[in-house]
Amino acid sequence: MSRMSYAPWMRGVLVCCLLVAALFGASPVQAEDDRIELELRLWIIPARAARGDIVSYEILVDNNGKEGADRVRATLAFSPHMTIVRTEFDHKATWISEVGPEKLTVMFGRLNGGQDRRAKIFFQIGPQAPDGLEVRTRVVGRYENDGGSRVNSNYTTLTIGGQDPNTTPRATLDLAAVARGGKVTFNVQNYFPSEKLFTWINAPNGVLRSNLTTTTDSSGAGSLRLDTTKLQPGSYSLVIHGDSSRIELVVPFTVQ
Repeated sequence: MSRMSYAPWMRGVLVCCLLVAALFGASPVQAEDDRIELELRLWIIPARAARGDIVSYEILVDNNGKEGADRVRATLAFSPHMTIVRTEFDHKATWISEVGPEKLTVMFGRLNGGQDRRAKIFFQIGPQAPDGLEVRTRVVGRYENDGGSRVNSNYTTLTIGGQDPNTTPRATLDLAAVARGGKVTFNVQNYFPSEKLFTWINAPNGVLRSNLTTTTDSSGAGSLRLDTTKLQPGSYSLVIHGDSSRIELVVPFTVQ
C-alpha cells in the first residue's frame, strides 16, 4: 500500500492549523450535571401577625449542581412597617451584607455542589402597620459570574390583621377508616412548591417502611394514595416528611 506524502510547504501549513486549533479551539462543553443549579425557598412563621408581633422569614438555598458557586446571596424585600430584631444562621460564613428600609441581602458565601444554607430573619411589626396589610414577597438569588441571571424563590404572604391565609402545612384524608385492602388518599397543602415528600407508617408493632412518595405542585399541594393490602387491622398513622422544609405531619387512620 502506498503512503501519502506531503510537500514540505504543505506539512508546515498542517502544523500551523493544528496549533491554531489547539490555541483557539472551542473549550469542552460543560456537562449539565456539572453546572451550578441554585434553588431558593422562603418560609414565613406565622403567616398572620398583629402590631408588635415578631415574625420570622426563613431562607433556604441549595446548590443542586456539582459545580461550586461563589458569593451566593439572596435579597428579601419587606414592608417599611417591619423592623429587623435578630437573625439566626446555620453557618459562620453567612451574614447580612446589605440592609435598607425595605430590603436586605443575606450573603451565604461559597456553596459547593450539594451544599445548602439556611438563614432566619426575625422582624417586629411596627405600631403604625394598618389592619389588613398584606406583605407578599419572595427572595431573589445571585452568585458570582452568573451572567446576570437570577434565581427566584416561591412567594409568601404576611397578613397583618384581617383574614389569615393559613399557609401552615396540613393534610386531610378521604377515609379515616378503611377495610383491609382498600386505599386511603392523603391530600397535603402548603408545603414548598415542587417539594419531594417521603413517608413512613407508625404501626401498632413498630415503624414500617413506605415507598409512597410524591412531589408537590407549584402551589405546594399534592396527594398520596396508600394501599392497605399488607396492613393488619388496627390503628396506624402515616408520617409525611417534607424534604426541603423538614416539616412532618402525622395523620392517623384505621384499617378494619
